[in-house]
Amino acid sequence: QVIPEDVVDKIALINNETSAREMISSGEISSFFIIHADYLQSGDIDFVQKEYNFLISQSETENLRNVIVFNLMLDPSKAVRYLEPMNTNLVYLTEQKESDFDRSENFWLPYTVMMLFYMLIIGSSSMMLNSITNEKKNRTMEILLTSVAPRDLLIGKTIALGIAGVIQSSVWLSSSFFLLTMAGQRFALPEGFQLEASFLVWGIIFFILGYALYSNLMAGLGALVPNPKEGSQATLVIIFPLIIPLFFSNLVATAPNA
Repeated sequence: QVIPEDVVDKIALINNETSAREMISSGEISSFFIIHADYLQSGDIDFVQKEYNFLISQSETENLRNVIVFNLMLDPSKAVRYLEPMNTNLVYLTEQKESDFDRSENFWLPYTVMMLFYMLIIGSSSMMLNSITNEKKNRTMEILLTSVAPRDLLIGKTIALGIAGVIQSSVWLSSSFFLLTMAGQRFALPEGFQLEASFLVWGIIFFILGYALYSNLMAGLGALVPNPKEGSQATLVIIFPLIIPLFFSNLVATAPNA
């Protein structure tokens, strides 16, 4: 029962299962393993979590695998178990929906939605920047401001370009599916897959808020720069804060409540 130095801060020995369950309930640990007494013969290990989390399951299992391999290598007689160190059974302390188990969409759906939001928000807000800078360049803006208030003009542009961006993205996605179908590729959702209504509602709300923020930031940038070329160069300053969460997407997925 030796823990390697590279994982000593991630895995610790706990005296009994009762203590481990109490530590999960209090938030001291996120999961624990129960190594069966006949482990060398069966390889059976129970992995106990409070609730399902695909990414945590993968990372924590790999840590224990390293510990087991390290200990088995200390004793040549345990070489058979070294070749197949774990037969893991997942145990959850809270009731899980059937859809939570062994479903690949639980992994790719968050990333698909995230990239879709990036495409919609950045694409639609960039249209605002191009519109403002081009209208300044050809002096169309001066004509418009003689007949409408600046605030009304900005609100109208925000709504119109937002709708145009959604339509444009929808056409792109539809065209992609159509071309894949023509090429003989089929795209089908897994059997029994469904999205809750709250998911769609919150998705629309966050898109509207994200688009409203970045379209107005792009409008402000367009008002500051003298031409479209310089506006495109300065876009990174506004878009970069939106990219930062992408770097931490795995961390957020593994510890959403941290």
